[in-house]
Amino acid sequence: MIVGITIRNFKGIRELVDLPLADFHVLVGPNGVGKTTFLDAVDFVRDCLVNGPLSAVESRHIADFNDLTWMRRGGVIEIGLKLDLSAQYPELTDKLLDYRLALRLDERLGVCIDDELLTLHSFHVLRAGEPLGSSRSKPRRLLGKTSKGTDFYARERGTYQDSFNFGLDKLALALTPPDEERYPTANAVRRFLMQGVRYIQLDSPAMRLPCPATRSTDLELDGSNLARVVGRLLENRDAPGAWTKDVFRKVAGETGNASPRWPEPDSPVAHWVSHLRYALPDLTEIGWARREADNAEYLLLRYESGLEAPSWVLSDGTLRMLALTLPAFLPPEAAVYMVEEPENGVHPKALEIILRSLTSIPGAQMLLATHSPFVVQHCGAKPLLCFSRDEQGTRITPGEQHPMLENWDGAPDLGIVFAAGVLE
Repeated sequence: MIVGITIRNFKGIRELVDLPLADFHVLVGPNGVGKTTFLDAVDFVRDCLVNGPLSAVESRHIADFNDLTWMRRGGVIEIGLKLDLSAQYPELTDKLLDYRLALRLDERLGVCIDDELLTLHSFHVLRAGEPLGSSRSKPRRLLGKTSKGTDFYARERGTYQDSFNFGLDKLALALTPPDEERYPTANAVRRFLMQGVRYIQLDSPAMRLPCPATRSTDLELDGSNLARVVGRLLENRDAPGAWTKDVFRKVAGETGNASPRWPEPDSPVAHWVSHLRYALPDLTEIGWARREADNAEYLLLRYESGLEAPSWVLSDGTLRMLALTLPAFLPPEAAVYMVEEPENGVHPKALEIILRSLTSIPGAQMLLATHSPFVVQHCGAKPLLCFSRDEQGTRITPGEQHPMLENWDGAPDLGIVFAAGVLE
């Protein structure tokens, strides 16, 4: 997970240095203080890795590179992420990974990389209070890029260093050679940042449409392949009560057009439905079906009345509730989820089960931005990151260190304190 973040010269954040992060945080504050910018900084790194720096900049719908900088003054954008991947890779226990990416605008080259570096530190030294730059905490450089565009990769066994010249428009981390013996840690970081950073931005109209059978079975960021994900859960051989592929073939027949299928007792989908009944008490089952005309897949919700409602007749709130609760019932995997305003369009009961799900996604870190007093009250002061702004840009104060909460005795309740604007 991400255990620390540094952001410099990115939109409304002038300088944020080594902010520690836990596995769950709630971002609070008025509009325009940098909550979305904070989340986007993490996603910007992922975009640069997946699509390249130029595409990452252009996808933010700006007129020029300087629009992404503090006060639109230009200069170098820097984002640094400190990672602890020991939960997925035991060999990295007591190791801290520090990935730094800096971009600039060059008159000739356009958007290019100013600096890139991945280093490995020891937690033992850092716990003793040594700063990252001290002699005792001297890191091991795993990969990086020089100012001339030369990329270097240090083999983790031995001292040999491989060099390439991919240029200043391509990230060294994104192009790490897929050699798990020579570069296991660099590849672990690449996978986590490219596949594990998930900025959820749901698209209700797209979620209503039947999903083509060619789409991924991993939950996409807009939620539009929800039916594919549920179908995968029903097919999973390892899940109790799941449909096996042989059973599926019998139901689908030779044409591949499956009749609706429903979860067996004690399957992940059945547990998901049980969880949803707190907000939808007349819901009995969630099933999967395939449209005969084009093999597109869709969800069916079955109610006590006998109604079987396909996804295209469901409300925005119901679709959002389905998409935001499902990750808690998927197989564990390392990821950082980022969600803005989960309260939008849902009833308080639905919001309660959404929060339960978002705080219990197996193996995941959650960064949640909200304007809801209910969310703040439900989550408490400990995970809060309180955002404010002054002439120097965005300021972030951990909830338990906020001056208004240091001596807070619990009354009035935290939701009222937040709604009154005291934490701004």
